[in-house]
Amino acid sequence: RSKAIMKNCNIHGYKGSISNQAALNIKENVDFIIDRVTVYGNEIAFRLRAPSLVTVKNAVIYDNTKSVRYEDGISNLKIYHSTFGLGNSNLFQNVGGSNFDIRNNIFVGTSKPSEADEPSNKAINSNDFIDTAQSDYHLKPGSQAIDSGVVINTVQTDRDGVARPQGNGYDVGAYEFVGNANETDTTPPLRSNG
Repeated sequence: RSKAIMKNCNIHGYKGSISNQAALNIKENVDFIIDRVTVYGNEIAFRLRAPSLVTVKNAVIYDNTKSVRYEDGISNLKIYHSTFGLGNSNLFQNVGGSNFDIRNNIFVGTSKPSEADEPSNKAINSNDFIDTAQSDYHLKPGSQAIDSGVVINTVQTDRDGVARPQGNGYDVGAYEFVGNANETDTTPPLRSNG
């Protein structure tokens, strides 16, 4: 099998020219690792199909019509330590797939999707973040995401490249809390146009 790694990218604007247009359309016989990405303003953030094997970690995903569309019987999809922010109309679209490992993710709002029923995934209010209106999903002091995750040995850093864990345990979502979260941010927060 082929192998690919995508790391530390901002991806946006894939919508309007074809139906089911995706920022990342992964469908070949490839082991694909997506780490430390921000995906926003797309029709579909991740369109994932068999026979690919996909791991997404430390992603910030917001303002997409569909966050994850899985199809063609894809299995063994892994999504770890990611933040599904505001403006995602449909978090997961099921067009066929099973046997997923989805842990330590944040879903901004009052509920999480059925694909993320594992207890380490959290539905969290916007008030737990620095500024969701400006798409800054760093954790605020006292956030319920802090120290509430489980150990995932393959995730050693967060979206900013900060070592995990900080404090007494692993934080859920894309960012580890390190005091003043903006001190470690290597890129300015992305602004939503919507």
